[in-house]
Amino acid sequence: MVLGPLEIVDQKEPIRITASMQRLVLAVLLINAGRPVSVTRMMEEFWGDRPPPSARKTVHGYVWRLRGLLDRSHHRHIETVDHGYRLQAGDVDLSQFEQLICAGRKASAAGDLPSAGRLLGEALALWRGQALTNVPATPQIVVSRTRLEELRLSALAARFDIDLEMGRHRAITPELSVMVSEYPFNEEFHAQLMLSLYRSHRQAEALEVFYKLRSYLVAELGVEPSPWLQRLLLRILDNDCELTEAKPMRPEVVL
Repeated sequence: MVLGPLEIVDQKEPIRITASMQRLVLAVLLINAGRPVSVTRMMEEFWGDRPPPSARKTVHGYVWRLRGLLDRSHHRHIETVDHGYRLQAGDVDLSQFEQLICAGRKASAAGDLPSAGRLLGEALALWRGQALTNVPATPQIVVSRTRLEELRLSALAARFDIDLEMGRHRAITPELSVMVSEYPFNEEFHAQLMLSLYRSHRQAEALEVFYKLRSYLVAELGVEPSPWLQRLLLRILDNDCELTEAKPMRPEVVL
């Protein structure tokens, strides 16, 4: 499991991996589940261009011990391939997350919003915190953490869009407020919060969200809010009745 601290789960009970390098080997295999990873690539990932003389033997040793742990979980194993290893995808939570997101987007495109919202909710429920928090921060792990966080935020924004389209603006306002606090520069969450507040007849608070974001952007980055967000502000100021319609408000829709 990579959507949170790295874990191996056996019948819903975690199997402890005590060695940090062993967790790193497993993390690299999980990130590349279903694809071969060469021992040379692992060595470069772990030690850069200066691997110790025992590096190749060390990698083989960690994989051997991981195989013993994975055998206890009864649902996936590590295969030996040319010059490396491949972890069977099995029920890796990342694979489940991606499948649910794909299914949710298909349901949304087909107009089945309740199913789309349910599928996206199930995908987001797989997260147990920041991805791979207990794994050493090698270059690939850092890139993977960033990519996975972007996937999570994108899925969350898509679920908020569905909620808005279904007229659930009051229900999601508290959660959007939390997301805006946690991600003070995320314009999409700000737009969704502005829209949910406006539809809840809280125009002044919707305007305050914009002006607070603008002060952050100007002070910290020296930039103004994006043009599409400024146009949303003008529409709220004009009491645009079309904004009360249950439609998603992603940037490309507001433009």
